[in-house]
Amino acid sequence: MRKRNSLVFRMVEAEEEYMEQMEVLVSCFLRPFKMAASSKKPPCSHEDVNSIFLNSETVLFLHQIFLKGLTSRLESWPTLVLGDLFSMLLPMLSIYQEYVRNHHYSLQVLTECKQSASFASLLKKLENKPACRGRSLETFLTYPMHQVSVSFSYFGLLHSDGFILGSSVYNYPTRAISAYSP
Repeated sequence: MRKRNSLVFRMVEAEEEYMEQMEVLVSCFLRPFKMAASSKKPPCSHEDVNSIFLNSETVLFLHQIFLKGLTSRLESWPTLVLGDLFSMLLPMLSIYQEYVRNHHYSLQVLTECKQSASFASLLKKLENKPACRGRSLETFLTYPMHQVSVSFSYFGLLHSDGFILGSSVYNYPTRAISAYSP
């Protein structure tokens, strides 16, 4: 039971950390670049911004829902049903696939945009925000590349250790995990 508890709490911590990273990506980079692209002398185009940050806001929104569901389930501790939350992650795979396929192109567009002095200046200003804690835009763009495997690893660990998570993504009957389960 300790192993299950440890896995669940590590999963929540990982989601909270990821949410913080995605919120920084969206609020400190994406939104300012969108606004800049609409200015009279834009440092980049809206197309460049969309290419660099493809699906970032959608990913943030979906993980906000997932984390909210996860934390609300912890309120019913020790009985914890998570299968439907993991089922919610399945449609996100296509969003992540698109993000991963676009990642190299995203970095190419970013590199091209950095050739513009106005873009480079704005980027430096944004990267120096305290919320970024010295991390570059490239670092933030990499976080979604790893998160889907992290989320599904936790599901796999909980599932393989016999801690079945409510209605499973494999559509067979399962039981709720509980501190009192055998």
